[in-house]
Amino acid sequence: MYDLQAHLWNDFHADNENRAAARKCFEQTWRKVTPDQRGKYLNKLADLLERDIDIIASIEALDNGKSVTMAKGDVGAAAGCIRYYGGWADKIEGKVVDNGTETFNYIKKEPVCLKITSQWNRLNQHC
Repeated sequence: MYDLQAHLWNDFHADNENRAAARKCFEQTWRKVTPDQRGKYLNKLADLLERDIDIIASIEALDNGKSVTMAKGDVGAAAGCIRYYGGWADKIEGKVVDNGTETFNYIKKEPVCLKITSQWNRLNQHC
């Protein structure tokens, strides 16, 4: 007999363990990695996704009930997204203000955009 309560209990504890591991990695490891190295790590992850696309797409297809072809598209898109953010990792804009070792203050000047509603916009809203 399938024990749903035991299954949910195990999932709950696995999720907590995963969250704790992610928190530890973020606070102790990832924080100390240079932006250049972060970009390399993210690009390496994208490379691994593309290398193992057949296996990952098969798992994704089984998990979501979609075709392997569609799952390959999803895995490829995920790899592309990760690669995109890997490219941005060392292109941080703005000014970092040093106020101590335990804080991070960031200033970024941005233009303020005002929305102007014209008669054309009001006409299109009723269409």
